[in-house]
Amino acid sequence: MTLALKHLALASFEPYLAQATDIGIDDGLLDVAGSLHVAMDHPKAPFVTFKGNLGIASLAVVNRADEQPVVGWKQLALKNIA
Repeated sequence: MTLALKHLALASFEPYLAQATDIGIDDGLLDVAGSLHVAMDHPKAPFVTFKGNLGIASLAVVNRADEQPVVGWKQLALKNIA
C-alpha cells in the first residue's frame, strides 16, 4: 500500500504514552510518504517492510513530572528509508 501522511499531530498520541511513562508530547508533526508492504505468508509473519521518507517537525517532548524538556527539534528528515 502507498502511505501519505502530512502534518499528523503527535500530541494526539500522548494518552498512550501516559499509560506507561511520564514523558509527554507538547508538539510535533509527522510526515510519512512511501510504500508499506505486509507479508502474512512470510515465515516470520507478519513481515513488514517500508520504503520512503519520514519527517518530524517542531518536536517538543517533556517530562510530565517536572515539565522539563527531554528532547526537541525544528526539523528531522529521513530520506530513502528501506
